[in-house]
Amino acid sequence: MTIKELEELIKSKGTYISVNTFLSTTRNQNLAFVYSGGSENTDPSKASVMLDIEANTQLQGAKPFASIAHLIDITRDENNKMWVIKLMLVNEEANDLKPLFETMKKNNIAQDTDLVSLGNIFSRMGKFNEAEKYYRELLKALPQDDPNAPKCYGALGDLFAAQDNHHNAYSYHTKALELE
Repeated sequence: MTIKELEELIKSKGTYISVNTFLSTTRNQNLAFVYSGGSENTDPSKASVMLDIEANTQLQGAKPFASIAHLIDITRDENNKMWVIKLMLVNEEANDLKPLFETMKKNNIAQDTDLVSLGNIFSRMGKFNEAEKYYRELLKALPQDDPNAPKCYGALGDLFAAQDNHHNAYSYHTKALELE
């Protein structure tokens, strides 16, 4: 992260922030340290940062791919030469954010999300290989009776149709209809 971005985050401590990028995540703190660059960072215009995200998925209205979080704390870990930023996922019922979510919904900026949404985002970005890979991995992880399975097959069908692969598009759309 650039030093300027880090300084802006430090000023925002205790507020809500919006993230408009994909984050590489892991539950393994040692692996996160490696990804951050840690003590290997030699670029003075950049800072090594690890995000510690508290994501209570049992929260009503919480989404696994949320873009808004409460910035709880920012500390410097001198031993590892990196910054640790603590964030907490917020749901749509957060009182001071409810008007923002309502406006976003009204303007079609934020829709309800589910597990298929990330693949849809890749597809809209034209990253068809990433979308296909995500949908296939999701299908491996989901039981056939999961409500996301037909959505996933349908999304694969749409993906192949967009690439003029009508045979595969037909197969995946048929599978989606069978599961609904």
